[in-house]
Amino acid sequence: MGQLRARYDANLCIDNSAKQAVAVLNQEYSSDINKYALENLDILKSIVTKVFDFVRINDEKYDHRWINLHGMAAMRSSLDDKEGDTEPLSLPKNK
Repeated sequence: MGQLRARYDANLCIDNSAKQAVAVLNQEYSSDINKYALENLDILKSIVTKVFDFVRINDEKYDHRWINLHGMAAMRSSLDDKEGDTEPLSLPKNK
């Protein structure tokens, strides 16, 4: 479910550099996940089905904007002295 949510959150980012956070997470964790998944395809299919069902019927209980902190726009914004003049880092939730 974590990979699905990370990809979803990355797709909401306006700042393309923040989307690289998914690659960083995959580099760290995906080899073990993928190895297990490929050795257990029946279990993987069952888990993926459950994950999609869970995501469809449950509201998000976290802030999907976490991924923006990985991007250059957030870095530049944190160094800028202007308050309230920042561009949004994510698409609106209704998109």
